[in-house]
Amino acid sequence: MREHDTLSQIVVNKTRVQDQDGFPATVRYVGNVASAKNQSEIYVGVEWDDPTRGKHDGSVVSRATGEVVQHFCTSDSGSTAGSFLRLSKVDFGNELNLTVMKNRYVEEEADLVAPNNKFQDCYARTAKGLTKPIELLGEIKIRKKQQLQDLTAISLRSLGIAKVESNTSSELLNVSARYIEVDLGSNLFSDWSQMEKVLILFPNVQNISWASNRIGDLDLPNPKKCFLSNQFSNITVLNLNRCNIHSFGTVITVSESMPNLEELYLSGNDLSNIDKFVFGSDCEDIGIGQPTNIFHRRKLLQHLSLIDCSSCNLSSWEDQVNCFSYLPQLKTLILDHNRINSVSSLLHTESFSGSTSLSFPRLTTLQIASNAISSWESIDALSSKYFTNLCSLRFRNNPLTQSIAAGEARAITIARIGGTTLSYLNASRISDRERIESERRYVRNTARELLLLNNGFGDENTNESKIMAQKEKHILDHPRFHELMKTHAQSMMGINPFTATHGNNSNSLHSFGSIGNNSVMVTIRSMASATCTMKPIQKRLPLSLPIQRLKIMCHRAFDLDVVFQALSLKNDPKDPFPTVLDNDESTLAQWGVVENAEIWMEEIDPELVKKENMKEEIEHKKRMLLQGELGDRRKEELEREKMEYVTAAKRAASNGTPK
Repeated sequence: MREHDTLSQIVVNKTRVQDQDGFPATVRYVGNVASAKNQSEIYVGVEWDDPTRGKHDGSVVSRATGEVVQHFCTSDSGSTAGSFLRLSKVDFGNELNLTVMKNRYVEEEADLVAPNNKFQDCYARTAKGLTKPIELLGEIKIRKKQQLQDLTAISLRSLGIAKVESNTSSELLNVSARYIEVDLGSNLFSDWSQMEKVLILFPNVQNISWASNRIGDLDLPNPKKCFLSNQFSNITVLNLNRCNIHSFGTVITVSESMPNLEELYLSGNDLSNIDKFVFGSDCEDIGIGQPTNIFHRRKLLQHLSLIDCSSCNLSSWEDQVNCFSYLPQLKTLILDHNRINSVSSLLHTESFSGSTSLSFPRLTTLQIASNAISSWESIDALSSKYFTNLCSLRFRNNPLTQSIAAGEARAITIARIGGTTLSYLNASRISDRERIESERRYVRNTARELLLLNNGFGDENTNESKIMAQKEKHILDHPRFHELMKTHAQSMMGINPFTATHGNNSNSLHSFGSIGNNSVMVTIRSMASATCTMKPIQKRLPLSLPIQRLKIMCHRAFDLDVVFQALSLKNDPKDPFPTVLDNDESTLAQWGVVENAEIWMEEIDPELVKKENMKEEIEHKKRMLLQGELGDRRKEELEREKMEYVTAAKRAASNGTPK
């Protein structure tokens, strides 16, 4: 291709290219570069997908003037993901044709790699000096899954494909009609018109992935004229993860041509303006003064059961996430790695019928890990009272649970959500026993706090009205406490924190602390090599026992130094992985230890302990040296400032400056 033909096809900020090693980038600039030796040579300024490959932010120092010249700007300010490439070093991608597909898979008549299950002239030498032929078993079975004519699902990932073959051959059309699942992720597509050609090329496709193709948004103001004049009713699964989409209007327009979508993946795009398109002025056919939603009005995504909106720059449940609650069949909602700070249970009011209903009526799976949730009210909002079908919740890495042990956070979450529908929390199954123990512990801890508040009544120096206000607030902060008090009344041993008075509070508290309610029976097993055959010990331990004290008990029982112990917890024998008790200051209660739980004592390699201690020592010395260097630098700065002040004073005196 001639140079001017190549340049004429480049669309700045849209065209996708790759270098000779296959690393993808987006074209940000085409033209002369001020720092080049040959000022007439044309360069392509690119922003790499992998920012570590870049050298600058699109600016160079002019060879003629020595000044900084900004030829382009990278998408992230301060990023150094930019580079300038000669045209000869730029690959503008391949066409999607039959040759590319055949090269990805094995030719029908290709020779076997290992005829008769043996590699030709390939041997391995044994310990006795003999040679054994290297065999490859099952090549025929594998080959059947590598033949284009035998497949219904193909992967064409990372092949540098930028467009569909212009003159599609009949052979290609016959082959592509077989496939119902196509993966075109991590290629160089950047044009929605090419996406439409892909769908036409694969007429029977049901599951298609365009992940990591930076296609961007549909051209405005009328996206309908830019994409999908056809209806692709076969498609049920669409993957648009990391496609550089910044407008939910693009998602709406695409979904209009795919009426039977069941799963939609949008991770890594910016959907922060979703509420404007679902309810706001950007929804072109919304009625004046009639608060309806675009999903209902246009009958969009009526079959959608799963939507993945992780890392989509969402921050508000009420304004943004709640838009998805109008999808009638939605069962799985993935919201990981956003900035959502609260969860609320809302009622819907349909503008046509006037009826009200709970939001997300069919939701069974919610993932909301790595967000900004910091209040237990959000967990209360997820209770079975509002989310009646919620079976699985993923809630890791939120500020709410970062300051408490994982076991304690899990127990409180299980108790506050309640019901029996929630079966999995953070991908770990909730057993019936764990649910009961979590609820009982929650009741005991909440009742203890109320009893301590009751203990203040009758004291001359106590403001009883203030205590009553604190009690009322405490009860409001625990909406399931009344219900759980009735359910687990026997475990409370007759304590009533609501009617307890100062006269009998001390007795109540004494009985509360003296019974086995604040202790659990545990089995401690040694997994250390020297004592693993010893009989495990069973003890009833107080829930207030710190892990450090538990390690001392293990040292006495199994004669293993505390330094070399690593304890882990299994509340349920069916749990696939034990919980590591890695905080010596925390208590059994904070780790959520339940009745008849197992604690495993494992042995840490002494050499590993030495290395860790040495590493900590080195880090400590580095910090001390750094602090010393900073101190020395500060002293030098003060001395320099002092000298500058003295010099300035002398200069002022010699110039006759008035006092």
